[in-house]
Amino acid sequence: MSKEKINTRKLRALQGGVIALGAPLGWLLIATFPYWGAESFLTQIDQNLGVYLYMFLGTITAFSIFGYTIGSHEDRLNELVLIEPLTQIYNSRFFRRRLKNEFSRAQRSDRPVALLLIDLDRFKTINDKHGHPTGDDVLIAIADSFKKVLRAEEIVARVGGDEFAVIVPDTSLEKALAVAERLRDSAMSVSVPSRTHDDSIHPAISIGVAMSLQIDSSKADDLYVLADKALYSAKEAGRNRIAQANL
Repeated sequence: MSKEKINTRKLRALQGGVIALGAPLGWLLIATFPYWGAESFLTQIDQNLGVYLYMFLGTITAFSIFGYTIGSHEDRLNELVLIEPLTQIYNSRFFRRRLKNEFSRAQRSDRPVALLLIDLDRFKTINDKHGHPTGDDVLIAIADSFKKVLRAEEIVARVGGDEFAVIVPDTSLEKALAVAERLRDSAMSVSVPSRTHDDSIHPAISIGVAMSLQIDSSKADDLYVLADKALYSAKEAGRNRIAQANL
């Protein structure tokens, strides 16, 4: 995401600079209109070169800074639309769109995409015992732990109250399971102080893994359903574990 931010800001700064070219050039043409004879024109330019350069560079600089500022605000608005405010990872809206795109690309290129659905084990118990503010702290800590172990191309989102999803493009089942194990290990390393008790919460997660190659369908939602079934299997098998989808 940071790369997209930089590109947007640079683009707006460049656009501002290009737009700004019209102002000093127009002013120069008007100011030198009476001197458009070749010799007198060059003399006028030479005598006022400092003023013309000041107008030229100053206007371009001002418009470029303005464009960069506009790009910064544009990035912030995009974040508000795509980022889940509590955990600061992608929200469900972005996830659904990205899953659809990755699933379609996987079908066209015959390069599978994996979907990992993740659920915090006994999260309701954490909220009931320690309160919702502590529950929020747990969600934030879990999301942070995921961000530390996921690669740039692996997309994590919060898709429900205590449910997360990770899209792993262009991967095999073996690699997808390895990603799931990294996530489970990262969650087990989390320790969150309780706001209501003199102890800490050590959360655990269950993960369901599904592959696009398992889906004889053009709908990304079917991949989600399959991953959700695998997640349910992990819960039924005792929690704090990984289950892969079986058709």
